[in-house]
Amino acid sequence: MQRMPYSTGLSDEQWSLIEPLVAAWKQERVARSATGDPGSCDLREVVNALLYQNRTGCQWRLPPHDLPASSSVFSYFTLWRQDGLDQRIQETLRCRVRERARHLEDPSLVIIDTRSVRVAAGVAKKATGLDANKKTPGRKRGPAVDLMGLTIGVVILAASAGAASAQAATGGGDFTAKLACPFSGKISSTHSSTSLSGGIVHHLKSIGQNGVTIRTRYEKNGSGSTITAKLGYSCSGSTYWGASFAQSNNTTKSKKWVRSSWQAHCCPTTGLLSVTGQRQLQMPAASC
Repeated sequence: MQRMPYSTGLSDEQWSLIEPLVAAWKQERVARSATGDPGSCDLREVVNALLYQNRTGCQWRLPPHDLPASSSVFSYFTLWRQDGLDQRIQETLRCRVRERARHLEDPSLVIIDTRSVRVAAGVAKKATGLDANKKTPGRKRGPAVDLMGLTIGVVILAASAGAASAQAATGGGDFTAKLACPFSGKISSTHSSTSLSGGIVHHLKSIGQNGVTIRTRYEKNGSGSTITAKLGYSCSGSTYWGASFAQSNNTTKSKKWVRSSWQAHCCPTTGLLSVTGQRQLQMPAASC
């Protein structure tokens, strides 16, 4: 017997937008598991429970009895944050909203504004400060949004930090590389290649003033017949493909993507080559 839906629950259309991401995460998680047990919990209901808790503000241990157990919900919530699934969902939905409004999925301009807020008594003193202008002790939080008001990321600083510190924390003007980025370290150009019996596939990832450039290229040698194929790349469980093409011997085909999101900056990318009627080739990862 199905339960009556709550007003906070996902509709079928909403679930269809994020189900591929959740399913890809589950498949990857099961593959890494020692037992290979996929579990019996309905992940759509887990999302419904999280939405209910977020909207109503109820305690974690006091959800309605017809939603999944609180221990299961919190466990999945923790795993999704650790694996970055929550960020991938947020990024996917933001791009979908922008495309529906007839904007490019990656914004050309991002706005950041900081606000000083008080913190709990147990927060370490070295992580806080005093805002000299507003006389507020605590931290500064700086949400970064696009021109539609959609969240790109958040910067957290001591309240004593000035505008220069906020700019430095975001990496100057090209700050989307460090907002909400789960990795640290300097971003640099990386590339990888894989040799095939029919040629060589190259994959390149580099950063510049316009964002991250991701390129997959296939050099076909003089053996074999003309093929129909497409080039792509994967990042954090999402796959992106270029258009299909016909390629003859001794030619090179290339596909380039330019991205400015934190996800493209931070996550390792994997080059892909798919040949019609043959197998799909996956490249070594090119990481930051």
